[in-house]
Amino acid sequence: MRKQKASDRRTRRAQRNGKELDVDDPNQQQQSLTGRSRGITKIFDDTKKKPTSPNFSKLLHPDSTQPKPTSSTRSRSSKRLALYSQINDYQTSQLTSLTSEFKYEESLILERLSSSKDLDPERPLREGEGCYDLLPSLRGELLGDHIYRLQKSDASELFKNGNGKFKPNDYSVITLQTFGLDDRLTSPVDFDSQKFEVVVSGVGPTYIDIVISDQLKFTEVFPEGSYLRIDRYFSKTSYERMCEAVKSFCDVDEEEENMRQYRD
Repeated sequence: MRKQKASDRRTRRAQRNGKELDVDDPNQQQQSLTGRSRGITKIFDDTKKKPTSPNFSKLLHPDSTQPKPTSSTRSRSSKRLALYSQINDYQTSQLTSLTSEFKYEESLILERLSSSKDLDPERPLREGEGCYDLLPSLRGELLGDHIYRLQKSDASELFKNGNGKFKPNDYSVITLQTFGLDDRLTSPVDFDSQKFEVVVSGVGPTYIDIVISDQLKFTEVFPEGSYLRIDRYFSKTSYERMCEAVKSFCDVDEEEENMRQYRD
């Protein structure tokens, strides 16, 4: 029964192809069996093929050849070189800014002091940037430094209307009034002036307290009973310390040494 059904199917396929299959011809039966085996083999071969992923380079560049892959990862040496360059640029910009600020502050203060000497002696008092005719007196000692109080002989107010600009930790300069009381000619900008750079520790309506680190030198420069003037000044020491801090922060060798210690 099964053989008859298979024979009928072969006959119908042959008729559809325009050929009449002779069931009694063994050659035609062999050709039919061979064709069936080839078709089955092809089907199995197609199922064994692995699916392929799409070529995205051709989709993105349909009209051009496939581009060569470029590596975006730089070597360690080039990364380190770029980092050193950024650190150097940062250090240069910060030092330039600090120097510009210091030079600008210095020029303003020197211009004010020169103007008070030659053109307007009362300018420091009027702007609250300086005061004349002060007598020093020792107030005490703090952490190895000596505190001196500057005030007028009659203990009157230093600045009218309280417009004094002196504040604690301000950097200032005191200068010996060569011609004594009411001397307005002696100035810190004079080459031969006797001056001493100090830091303000306290301020009141009638006094200004200053810190003296070298009392021996202070007493040599300013004998007892000397009249002094005080002016707000620029701090070169602060500028140098800030520059050193920037250089230390950007010091690559020191940073590598610290990291090496942690690694070891």
